[in-house]
Amino acid sequence: MKLMTLTLALAVFVHDKNPDTVKISAEFDNATIAEILDSLKTLTGIPIELDEAAQKKVDTEARLSFKVQDTTITNAVKLLFTNRGVEVKVVDKSKILVSVPK
Repeated sequence: MKLMTLTLALAVFVHDKNPDTVKISAEFDNATIAEILDSLKTLTGIPIELDEAAQKKVDTEARLSFKVQDTTITNAVKLLFTNRGVEVKVVDKSKILVSVPK
């Protein structure tokens, strides 16, 4: 994985763990979805989970380039999963859950 740039807004440094308020700017080149998610989880401390159905539906080994600028971690994950047949929800203002809509 080639991580071009990644910066986190001040919110992370004051221990804000609400995915709807923590903002990031990131650029990944030819990285897998799994690598992108792992980097976002590690750097923000916010859990990002795929339920069993989403794990079956999404190829997390698919490679792509991905760039976001000054957006919330929730919106970044929503963009990452656009057109992949899953939905992204914040649970208890502390984690992100990716699931298949019912």
